[in-house]
Amino acid sequence: MAPIFLLVVLLQIGCVQSQVKGGILEIHYPDIVLETDGDGNITFGAGSSGSVYLRPGTGGTVLYHDFDLLYFIKIMQSFPPVWGVPSAVGFFGKYNGGDYVNITLNAKDPEGEELLYTVVAGDLPTGIVLDPRKGVIRGFAPDENAYYVVTIRASDNQHKHADAVFRFETKDTDRCKLLTPCENDGHCEDRNGFYKCNCVGVFGGTNCEKACNETSFGVDAHHKLIPDAQMSAYRSQNTSFASDGRLNGKGWCGIDQRSWLQVDLGQLRLVHRMLMEGITTNLYTGLYQLQHSRDGH
Repeated sequence: MAPIFLLVVLLQIGCVQSQVKGGILEIHYPDIVLETDGDGNITFGAGSSGSVYLRPGTGGTVLYHDFDLLYFIKIMQSFPPVWGVPSAVGFFGKYNGGDYVNITLNAKDPEGEELLYTVVAGDLPTGIVLDPRKGVIRGFAPDENAYYVVTIRASDNQHKHADAVFRFETKDTDRCKLLTPCENDGHCEDRNGFYKCNCVGVFGGTNCEKACNETSFGVDAHHKLIPDAQMSAYRSQNTSFASDGRLNGKGWCGIDQRSWLQVDLGQLRLVHRMLMEGITTNLYTGLYQLQHSRDGH
């Protein structure tokens, strides 16, 4: 590369203002302005054993036709990024369908500047993405037997770059066969990265492990998951409110056979059995009719 010439102008000046005729040299302390006529030149020279230096201050520029020569020199002197080991498995990773992928890329810029990461060849597996600023590859591996090859480029602010090749192998995993998770004769359905148990009878839960006929909806006064606003009644006695009709509550009383107590369960549910108290005394009847509806009518 051609030698770089810098000019040092050292002046011991107090508060001096001077202007040479023709505008060739202007001194407005602390600035010095050199000018020529439109067709003139400014030439810096040096003796046989001397040098000429240009030393702009911090943040200064040396412009040539509006182009900063210092920026050009910075580009020439900078080095491209350097790739290290991008993950614990190197440049190759093998994942089962549904596995969470989280790889931090660690290319380094010799000048310590931030890097921008882009995919320049190939495609990442479906469901996995690259964060270009943080340099992180993350997502869930697709549930398929496939092999991916992708080239990722790390670029610095001087547009210098370095490429690295990544290889991903994904495997279709039948989690129903691998885990056999469903209990109580539930049928397992394999899905992308997870499974679903289709339960039978009174069983429910993620793995059909719960006996739903023993699970309370929360109408009990000691376990009020169903709020008072979801309870209503018709033809109640004056001192009886619908919310009194909870198990272990005060008790709700109707007037005659046209009276009813209604509980909105909030969603479609399977009712396996019902508990009722107070029917052993002479004050209450042991005969009642249980009805259900999807729309409240």
